[in-house]
Amino acid sequence: MSDIKPTIREDVQAQKVGDELVVLDNNSGQVHQLNVSASFIWENCNGEQTVKDIAHAMADYFGINQEQALSDVNTVIQEFHGKSLLVI
Repeated sequence: MSDIKPTIREDVQAQKVGDELVVLDNNSGQVHQLNVSASFIWENCNGEQTVKDIAHAMADYFGINQEQALSDVNTVIQEFHGKSLLVI
């Protein structure tokens, strides 16, 4: 999974509230509030960066080790994908 380049669905909108994001899925009408780390991951799901790239950036940004960052990014991306917010 570390080589995929996740992309946010075009019809999903996000609004920054402080350090967090509120995400609106126009298809389902669901609203998701993302914490700081999930917001960081979300903002990097641009279709250009791999999961591994996002994990590397997250490790640098939050000062955590690469293994933990990759595990966290994989978990969050799977959650986003499970809610049909991303194209993988």
